[in-house]
Amino acid sequence: MLSDDAIRNALDHALLNGADIISCSLGYPQPISLSTFISGYMRKLATEGRGGKGIPMFFAAGNANPASNNQPRQISDFAADPNAICVTASNSLDERSSYSYYGPNAFLCAPTNGNNGVGITTASCDISSDQRSVVLGYTSGFGGTSSATPLVAGVCALILSVNPNLTLGQIRGVLAESCDKIGPAGTYNSANHSIYYGFGRVNALRAVQLAAGQTGGAQPASTPSTPASTTKKGKVTSNKLNVRTGPSTTNKLVSTLQKGAVINLVEYVNGWWRIGQGQYVIDDYVQVIG
Repeated sequence: MLSDDAIRNALDHALLNGADIISCSLGYPQPISLSTFISGYMRKLATEGRGGKGIPMFFAAGNANPASNNQPRQISDFAADPNAICVTASNSLDERSSYSYYGPNAFLCAPTNGNNGVGITTASCDISSDQRSVVLGYTSGFGGTSSATPLVAGVCALILSVNPNLTLGQIRGVLAESCDKIGPAGTYNSANHSIYYGFGRVNALRAVQLAAGQTGGAQPASTPSTPASTTKKGKVTSNKLNVRTGPSTTNKLVSTLQKGAVINLVEYVNGWWRIGQGQYVIDDYVQVIG
């Protein structure tokens, strides 16, 4: 099992070498909570990576439902961290893959194998039988949330290819808004979220089109009548504060801020603060500090 130091070293390597995206298909055999040390380091990548725009980190929800005790297992460890983007599994029939872990942390799903669906075919890289060369080919045997996750990470790469200046919050917003709602009626709640599919099945074309039409960057553009230097600052007072696409709890959740985070308060709208383009937080848990 990987130690906290080994995990930190891997994340640090990505940060120091300028990674734009992280895709991880790993997890613990038993449900656990991440250490404060690792959770804090993931928050560091989400806030300091990509020149302060934040690194999107995609984590596989996990497989093998129901677990060995024959009880459904929900998402835990890395995939449940608020700075992670958790990917669950669907199949070619736009059905839920029954082995996929699930829960409120699910952000979106992607096609892979499962139930009566057809699995994906992808490139493979193997060592030859004489152990002296690499054999390139294709395989249809790569499945589970372990293959769904890099698929979504690849879509994120397409998003950044057309708009590299998007912040992590904007990337999450693009992915959530562009998803296709799949599954039976009643699957999604009033916030358009499902514990099985997240905000839906990833749609590469719509995500790229949506990203191309957005202005990248976290800072709002200043106007002659409102200089950027007059923007108020606020501090998050709750342990976690949801960031939504609009000034209502019915709008989509795009990210979560931690207690003590300092944010720009751009505009006050009906009990909510706009903190960036398409990013709103409720004012109950924000202390105005300047």
